[in-house]
Amino acid sequence: MQKLFSIGLICTLIIPILFVPENIHAQTLGDLKKELDELEQKYEDARQEEEDTKDQIEINNATINQIEKNVKQMEEDVKKLNQEIEQLNKDIKEKDKEIKQIMSFVQISSGESAYLEYAFGAKDFTDFIYRISVSEQLATYNNQLIKDFEKMIQDNKKKQEEMKQKKEDLAKEKERLNQEIVKLGERLEEISFIKMDTDEEIEMQREAIKVLEDMGCKDHEDIKTCGNRLPSDTAFLRPIISGYVTSEYGYRCLPWLNPQCSLHEAIDMSNSNRYVPVYAAANGVVIGTRVRSSCGGNMIFILHTVNGQKYTTEYAHLRTIDVSIGQTVTKNTMIGTMGGDQNTEYWDQCSQQQHLHFGIAKGHYLRDYYSWNTFLANTFDPRKIVNFPFTGGAVDPFDDRYTKY
Repeated sequence: MQKLFSIGLICTLIIPILFVPENIHAQTLGDLKKELDELEQKYEDARQEEEDTKDQIEINNATINQIEKNVKQMEEDVKKLNQEIEQLNKDIKEKDKEIKQIMSFVQISSGESAYLEYAFGAKDFTDFIYRISVSEQLATYNNQLIKDFEKMIQDNKKKQEEMKQKKEDLAKEKERLNQEIVKLGERLEEISFIKMDTDEEIEMQREAIKVLEDMGCKDHEDIKTCGNRLPSDTAFLRPIISGYVTSEYGYRCLPWLNPQCSLHEAIDMSNSNRYVPVYAAANGVVIGTRVRSSCGGNMIFILHTVNGQKYTTEYAHLRTIDVSIGQTVTKNTMIGTMGGDQNTEYWDQCSQQQHLHFGIAKGHYLRDYYSWNTFLANTFDPRKIVNFPFTGGAVDPFDDRYTKY
């Protein structure tokens, strides 16, 4: 259940559990409407940040894709440079061989000229001079080619080093972008929770404002005292006729729900029957409902005055909601049916099997206080005012709503 308001749970460690609503300063219906405007702005800000974050993630992914393309192209270029260097080395060997062949036609030894095969093949002296000159020119030309080839090899090796460095720089940039995407993803998840929390709080507050207006409250009136008085009662009854307790109020560890242990601010109960009616635990007025919440499913919140004390009851993981906002209910009013079955309520991610999540908080939610964080801070163990059997065993069954154990 706590996954729904994960951020709010942190606040429960800070806000005192025994919150006294009477200490809250008076708040008018007009103040509540202003608070609603602020919540709507908070939701809009979160929505805009969510869009901007998604855009940045897309930009980073596009940049990473381009980096990968650039690296692939550089690898191809390096391969091509290696092939060029290999060919240049072959050309150098070939030119060196040609130079040696040319120079075999001209030999200078001990200051005396000896003319080899090429020079002796001259038809006349002019031809002889020409052949000597050509040989020397070819040797000079090939020597220059070898120098040019060697320079090209050095240039190619320099390019290889530059590409290697650039490849390393791109790899670092890719890693940085990937790390940024991870952080953006984490922030996106936080924003999602903020939006979900704020959206549900907005809906609850809108409903509360409508209930208060229907009760006759004016914008300048204190919402704790304005409007019709709530029906009073003397005791709470169990919310289902028969069943058994499956989970207690308090901190618990459910790895499938939350990697960290968190406060379960209610008591869970179940029944093996497919159809299980759920009743209001005491006389009161329905202040809010949630439909198909991703963590909690269908939910109902009811305000009560029992023995002069203010309370709010919470009913979650419902299959159906059979009451409306502002409706006055008695302890015999069927408000809905038990749900939470993953095969049926597939949208409810915080329930693995059919059960009722039943919570109680001090004060009137959305009248004495209006934030979910404060509601959580005001919750307490329902066993303190609702009688449930407790044997210390795995299952504590009951067969009616009235018997005391």
